[in-house]
Amino acid sequence: MPVGTARTCMNGLNALSGVGLLTVPYALSEGGWVSLALLAAVAAACWYTGILLCRCMDADDAIRTYPDIGERAFGRTGRLLVSAFTYVELYLVATGFLILEGDNLDKLFPGARVTLGTVSLAGKRLFVVLVALVVAPTTWLRSLGVLAYVSATGVFASVVIVLSVLWAAAVDGVGFSGRGTTTPLRIAGLPTALGLYIFCYGGHPMFPTLYTSMKRKSQFPKMLVICFLLCTLNYGAMAVLGYLMYGDGVLSQVTLNLPSARLSSKVAIYTTLLNPVTKYALVVTPIAAAVEERIRGAAGKGARAVSVAVRTLLVLSTVAVALALPFFADLMALVGSMLNVAVCMLLPCACYVRIFGAPSMSSVEAVAIGGILVLGSLVAVTGTYYSLMKIIHELVRMAIGGAAPPHPPRGGGGGSPEDSSTARRPDFEQPLLQAHAAVPARGKQEPVERDHEAQCSPEADGDGATFVRTCFNGLNALSGERWAAVDSGGWLSLVLLLAVAMVCCYTGLLLRRCMAASPAVRGYPDIGALAFGAKGRLAVSAFLYAELYLVAIGFLILEGDNLDKLFPGTSLAVGGLVVSGKQLFVVVVAVVILPTTWLRSLAVLAYVSASGVLASVVVVFCVLWAAVFDGVGFHGKGRMLNVSGLPTALGLYTFCYCGHAIFPTLCNSMQEKDKFSRVLVICFVACTVNYGSMAILGYLMYGDDVKSQVTLNLPEGNISSKLAIYTTLINPFSKYALMVTPVATAIEEKLLAGNKRSVNVLIRTLIVVSTVVIALTVPFFGHLMALVGSLLSVMASMLLPCICYLKIFGLTRCGRGETLLIAAIIVLGSLVAATGTYSSLKKIFYEF
Repeated sequence: MPVGTARTCMNGLNALSGVGLLTVPYALSEGGWVSLALLAAVAAACWYTGILLCRCMDADDAIRTYPDIGERAFGRTGRLLVSAFTYVELYLVATGFLILEGDNLDKLFPGARVTLGTVSLAGKRLFVVLVALVVAPTTWLRSLGVLAYVSATGVFASVVIVLSVLWAAAVDGVGFSGRGTTTPLRIAGLPTALGLYIFCYGGHPMFPTLYTSMKRKSQFPKMLVICFLLCTLNYGAMAVLGYLMYGDGVLSQVTLNLPSARLSSKVAIYTTLLNPVTKYALVVTPIAAAVEERIRGAAGKGARAVSVAVRTLLVLSTVAVALALPFFADLMALVGSMLNVAVCMLLPCACYVRIFGAPSMSSVEAVAIGGILVLGSLVAVTGTYYSLMKIIHELVRMAIGGAAPPHPPRGGGGGSPEDSSTARRPDFEQPLLQAHAAVPARGKQEPVERDHEAQCSPEADGDGATFVRTCFNGLNALSGERWAAVDSGGWLSLVLLLAVAMVCCYTGLLLRRCMAASPAVRGYPDIGALAFGAKGRLAVSAFLYAELYLVAIGFLILEGDNLDKLFPGTSLAVGGLVVSGKQLFVVVVAVVILPTTWLRSLAVLAYVSASGVLASVVVVFCVLWAAVFDGVGFHGKGRMLNVSGLPTALGLYTFCYCGHAIFPTLCNSMQEKDKFSRVLVICFVACTVNYGSMAILGYLMYGDDVKSQVTLNLPEGNISSKLAIYTTLINPFSKYALMVTPVATAIEEKLLAGNKRSVNVLIRTLIVVSTVVIALTVPFFGHLMALVGSLLSVMASMLLPCICYLKIFGLTRCGRGETLLIAAIIVLGSLVAATGTYSSLKKIFYEF
């Protein structure tokens, strides 16, 4: 029987609003205040994929369910895949409801116990069984029209819970003493937070059923907008309330924090108990219907009895799982990360693209779907890994008799509120071109012909680099050593290499547009100043120079590793001091490189860059020669996907394209600046082909045994190995000066060194010496480069170009497609920075 729009809206709200409401304060504590932006982003993405499911159903009148959509897109394999993800997700969500009920009832009635003969049930276990007995009859209802009335009570209960928590804080004396963490972003907790946020919007398996049941199907998109908007407001309110009340001490279900003696607490917990009762049947119905369809007897005589039996057995099985896995938050994060992401993000996009084809989509739609696929893949990989690790950890603790704390201490408990005089957040709605006629002057009004970017630009001398020379400098900035990123992420991570290349090329073009916005913009820090004033200059400079400095350190570590392989056992004794191995070669390389840092003209450096570009190509051919002719062969099969290594792989891939710090310098050095965009495209295409070739070659040769520098795997006796290592040594010589020059010129400007040659040489020499000291202290090349790629390169190559571009030009001057693309890049960059930095730091600390 068709259902009206209002009833469908109630069912939709009930499908989205539920137990996730209790977990959002905990999710906020895991991710920090900034993660609220991810809640909004997840809501928007899930709403859009709900619309995609609706369009897929309109493509064929025979489509009635989510598995039907999978079959329409990918045949029987698609049906099987969609069914597996959908039904397992719904099954685990139903299990989560029972765990939630057991937790809250045990808080209301501590010490409850029932004994029947030799069987005794107490605490959470008792209440899980009792709730299942109460819920079971609701699963026997098969009409969504009838279930709409049950859903209405669930929606009402969600609102009452938020109001009860607010009452506990404002009237019952709990207050807002928690105030949350003083850290706006928790990198280590982002995967868990994202998993829980996505779990909040996991209603997609029921959307086709709701759509099919509607009288006026044209109203379904409007119904989705209402449902997602109201639920997001409710989730956001609860997240902020709970986190302000209990800060980092908030538990996985905020109702467990409430004082048990207060009326508001009891109201919140009692109404919380309504949600599973109202939602359980809605979640279980698609699974039961699929099982009944497979059982032929369910369609004939005795169909009603078979249906009741099937649904009762489903309830009993969820009880068994709930008793075995009592970790509510970790289970829900696992469901959100692994299954919800697939069902709510990846599968709708994949099926839609397959059914309608890419050519039929607009550019805006293609960008939106691509962004959702990237976001969903990253969340699925990182969140699933972290959630599984937490569940395994809890099970191990139980097995050895330990009791895990309900909420692990994360530090930074309360903290005082921040000063209200904090700088106002930038407004991205208004362009700044009218507000900033020029970049704010720094210090005294002195001639700008010797600003720090002009110093390293040949234009300061009245000469400019040609198109070809700029291409060589650009290729040299991007092309370098190939690290074992495929080993870290598996074969499928090569898709991420291509995605990172496209994103970084686009953000390079954004930097070029920002430079064209004002004639006073000469370098990257000037772009930050144009966008956000003095604070913008400071922030951009900090990330820019830290990245260039650490990259230079990485070059020294690389040289030391390869030279030690070529000349093992080398040592040097000076007096009573003995230096040997890598340490000796790091010092020797620094001495040889030092004179190249004294060059200040990029036109001259272009000849050095040409040798570096040639060396990159030669290394690839040497590795290929070693495999084909020197007997190494292609015996390393590798893995399709290494979930735990994806953060490291993404960091290394991003590091491969971290040339943005010197792009403004290259642009200023050109004779024909209008051709710089063409330079960028050529450089990124050529480098991506080179990187991809080396990645595939090295992984096919050595598989998971490939080292952080593939040249360290090559057999020592062959001429190809020696040639590869020798040519690898050229790259740091050709790139070191290019990286150090912006850092040196910035220091020279601050010290007012001007054209004092002796001061310039001294400054650059001291920079080289300092990089040597750090290279000898942190000799972990792969981990250091992953850290640079994850933290600094992501900021300089992805986040800062997008943020500055939006601030300078404003949303009103950016098209919808461009805005969506930039938003997707910001989301991707934030995830890479968060997960990759955490993973890299952990590995570096482990090595120490």
